Amino acid sequence: MAPLCLALSGCAGEEGGASEATEGATTSAASSGGAEASSGGAASTSESASGGAGTSTGAGTSEGTSESEGPAGEPYPEPGAFEPNHGPGGPSVSFSPEQLYQRCAYLDGGMDGDVGAEEKHDTFEHHNMVAMFDGYLMMPWAPEFGLNSGITFYEFNDPCAPKAIGNAQDNDMRESHSVGFAQVDGRWYMVADYLKNLSFTDGGILFWDVTDPTAPAVVSKLTLPGFLYPDAYKLVTLSVFWQYPWVYVAGADNGLYVVDARDPRAPALVHQYKFDPILRAGQVSVVGDLLMVSAAEGTRTALLDVSEPDFPQPIPGGDFAIPFEAYFANLAGGYAFYARKQGGGGLIIYDIRDPQAPARRGNFRATATAAMSLSRTRSRSSVSRASPRSMTSAICPKLRRWRGCR
Repeated sequence: MAPLCLALSGCAGEEGGASEATEGATTSAASSGGAEASSGGAASTSESASGGAGTSTGAGTSEGTSESEGPAGEPYPEPGAFEPNHGPGGPSVSFSPEQLYQRCAYLDGGMDGDVGAEEKHDTFEHHNMVAMFDGYLMMPWAPEFGLNSGITFYEFNDPCAPKAIGNAQDNDMRESHSVGFAQVDGRWYMVADYLKNLSFTDGGILFWDVTDPTAPAVVSKLTLPGFLYPDAYKLVTLSVFWQYPWVYVAGADNGLYVVDARDPRAPALVHQYKFDPILRAGQVSVVGDLLMVSAAEGTRTALLDVSEPDFPQPIPGGDFAIPFEAYFANLAGGYAFYARKQGGGGLIIYDIRDPQAPARRGNFRATATAAMSLSRTRSRSSVSRASPRSMTSAICPKLRRWRGCR
């Protein structure tokens, strides 16, 4: 597997922090972190039991009751209330037309100098994604079996000369198709997938303290019931989404896990939602009261009502199939975007602004040289101009209780 490759595509400076970043209930104005030292230390591990959390089935009825302890506070600050990033941000250099779309640098997990036969990091060269956080580019590196894994932060203002500024290794982090960030009590945390080294049944999610990107450290690990490896798709965790304080975990045939992470050092499983019939939950995305789960390498999607965040409920008409298999999906602006797998790759778009009546809006079939993935990058990724779009105007009329609608 080749190192992550960077190509130029006329990038603008990166303004914001990390995607999926939310502020915890006990913080004041959100901070991008980076000034305080990471607490480090050994990670705590929580062994969850299936009897310790409620379970519901997506067959129109649910068993059990919500275990919510009430609202966790307003997680979204006013526009402009975030402190400035500590890192230099995204690409801030200009390129001539002739320089665009040319490979100019590679990212390899670990610090500069960890290469060749003496490499101490990232020996499996397994890169699925990157994310901007606090003005730095963060890249996880982890194979699906969780051996020789970690994260690296880079200064990325010059995309042709990225500089590693922080790195940490944890052999229990497995292949991460997505990560989530939140600020709690003035510290920043990141959640990712977990598989205990050399174990087939001890897996779930883990939490990093990334307050100081130069010294990230794993602080807790949570085992989720039903986890089983080595099948890489059937009974493992495949993605996470952190809408503070709740972490939603796509657990393949195990369904959807809901984790209370208001204390990232002591996360607790509070609910497991099982789809009927089984949906191999691959990618999970949440906006306010709307949760979307798409099948891993399948055609099915399910929309759930999470107005009670720890007690998801099916939405009538919100379980549908797309025309072609997709690898993963994403949610933005009231639309679901699918990375088409079947037939050479491409893009499928559905309008889900009315969650009870999803409607197909577009389908693009890529050429053999333009296959794409929305949420993961195995070996190469291009730098492109991005402009986040608010979902408020699209989703608010269809949802009952979403803070962003106020």
